[in-house]
Amino acid sequence: MLKTLRERNFALLWTGGIISGFGDWLLLVALPIFVYNLSGSSLATGAMFIIQILPRVLLAPVAGVFVDRWDRKRVMVISDIIRGVVLLSLLFVQSTDLLWIVYLVALVMSSVAQFFGPADSALVPSLVEKENLIAANSLTSLAANLTRLAGPALGGLLMEWIGFNAVIVLDSISFFFSALLIGLITKRATAQAQPAEDEPAATSQLAGIWQEFWDGLQVVRRDPMLVAIFLVVGLAMPAEGIMQVLLVIFVENILGGSAQHFGLMYSADGIGSLLGSFGIVWAQRTLPPNRLVGVSAILLGLIMVAQFNILSLNVFLILSILVGIVQVGVFVSMTTLVQMRVPEQYLGRVFASFVTVVSLSTLAGLLFASFLGDALSTQSVLNIAAGITIAAGALALVLLRNAARREALSVETEAA
Repeated sequence: MLKTLRERNFALLWTGGIISGFGDWLLLVALPIFVYNLSGSSLATGAMFIIQILPRVLLAPVAGVFVDRWDRKRVMVISDIIRGVVLLSLLFVQSTDLLWIVYLVALVMSSVAQFFGPADSALVPSLVEKENLIAANSLTSLAANLTRLAGPALGGLLMEWIGFNAVIVLDSISFFFSALLIGLITKRATAQAQPAEDEPAATSQLAGIWQEFWDGLQVVRRDPMLVAIFLVVGLAMPAEGIMQVLLVIFVENILGGSAQHFGLMYSADGIGSLLGSFGIVWAQRTLPPNRLVGVSAILLGLIMVAQFNILSLNVFLILSILVGIVQVGVFVSMTTLVQMRVPEQYLGRVFASFVTVVSLSTLAGLLFASFLGDALSTQSVLNIAAGITIAAGALALVLLRNAARREALSVETEAA
């Protein structure tokens, strides 16, 4: 797996991901604590997450089209610079009257990220050989989770020792460093698909944009395995939305933890994800990616049940390590399946469609937790999230297995 890091361009992309990811984890821990402590409301906290996810629903399809037509490296560099500048606006938020700045920054940051994410995922296959995709995706997961080892815990400590502003500055700097490293990539991957001379450019004709997005959806529709992945994600992600809103409340109000403990939760998750990033290469020798998705999701849901019902802070943190391990099995397997089955010129659009499904599904969970989190038991709603995860895993086992069987039967029929 480490052999892939000898590829200079992928190594630059990977290192940039570590730097910006580290800053992101600082803010991910600090921001919901800051908003909740300032407002004392799960609705106000949930509103921040809802605003963040709206651009994923509205912009992701359009962003995917542009990613397939623009230079992906340039998209990522510009996105990082914009986010580094905009983030500094949070330095002005000192009271509930200025919470609108948090929401505005969240909206802009998320909007820009809709271009960065698909460009990042679509750039990787052009930087490594196809047979190294699993290793590259595992390394990407490793980079994301290495940042959890120190980032979340440090974010909680900085909140208590230095304050929210220090976290903002560090995250902003991380974006600028990431932009610098990505800018040093010398091999540029450009989309193969280009508009015909007699067609209106997608940048100027909205109809052309949606037509190209529709073409990407047809790639998904024609592949039963991709359809199954989209359905499983649609069922699973409301659980993520619920946890985004309620975990900080669960840790502070039910487990009696602090900002530091909330950060340690993510760090424990990162330790598990780090172990999972190494272990998934071995696991996929035993289970193919289509089966690993379902098995991992079911295990994840069962661990969540234990987390939300034992009601011990120490046990909760220990189980967070197991959560990190099995999460890698779910998401790396899904990403690999998509990358292996989608033509390069459609990757941006398909990943953008994937983000749209993830976002709509997560939004449902955010709305549920935000509006009912103050009325219902936090523990009960989190148990619902665990049940949703188990159901999604069972659905994955059935749908992905059936898709694989139909594909194998089709191949046999054609060979005959």
